[in-house]
Amino acid sequence: MKLQYLGDARDAFKWDLLHWICTTSLFSKLVFVPLLTPDVVKGKGSNEGLIPHHQFECQNFIRPFLNSLKEKPRSLNRISALGTANTQKQFQVCVFDPDRFIGSGSKRHDYWSDFDASTFENSVVFFDPDNGYETKKNYEKKKTPRPQWMGHDELRK
Repeated sequence: MKLQYLGDARDAFKWDLLHWICTTSLFSKLVFVPLLTPDVVKGKGSNEGLIPHHQFECQNFIRPFLNSLKEKPRSLNRISALGTANTQKQFQVCVFDPDRFIGSGSKRHDYWSDFDASTFENSVVFFDPDNGYETKKNYEKKKTPRPQWMGHDELRK
């Protein structure tokens, strides 16, 4: 994920859905795992084509939350406010390593070495890679996922 896209229409869908899951299920905690990659500098892939969040229908209390994500300097620490966005239904939010980029090679290994899934009992764990999940077939060809993808072996662990 890239900080420059925090608070856009895709975020409106994501946070609305995660809020709904956490408040209508038996889960008491959301663990957000960003696979943070550097922002794209001007040009292709930067903010061009960014869809504002108001173009996606979501619960009313999600909008102020999205606006807070867009405040500068952008920070993933603000995501923890999702759990209190609706005063009627609240839950705990934990953002895993909010200031570290996923990187590649040994940096990527270090990122995952700090991740302890055993501490996330009764939690919704949401992985947010930049592009998505790299299939097993693609992963086996490269053995190392590109920074913007989550690798098959990483999820399996």
